[in-house]
Amino acid sequence: YIGFKKKRGYIMANRIRELRESQGMSQKEMGDLVHISQQSVSRIENNPLFINTDVLGNICKLFHVTTDYILGFSNEKKNVEMYMELKCKFDLYEEFVNDFDFLNKENRQVISELMNILKHDQVQKKKIYKQKPVNIEVL
Repeated sequence: YIGFKKKRGYIMANRIRELRESQGMSQKEMGDLVHISQQSVSRIENNPLFINTDVLGNICKLFHVTTDYILGFSNEKKNVEMYMELKCKFDLYEEFVNDFDFLNKENRQVISELMNILKHDQVQKKKIYKQKPVNIEVL
């Protein structure tokens, strides 16, 4: 049983790390997106056996994979529901996707970098809004 848990933990850690790195994402960036600290991401990547189920769900949503994939029960990253969700998103953004596809490699890279900057900025703004108390004056 101990060997099984260790192997399962090793698979989980590697899959989470590989997913993060495949997106060119730092531990801090991933943590911001799934609402945990960089230290928590590091802990998960080194000893994921004690991962919170909400955090696991957020990681799956972030990388569009199933919990079975992260837990090592399946090598299939996506399930039917995720394919349907992606199809709906594609239908919504089809024009953008087609325009992006038309661009050359250099311009696609520029767009990707700009999107990463905007995503990071959006995460930072959400943190600021959560921290600032709102003062409402009653007249």
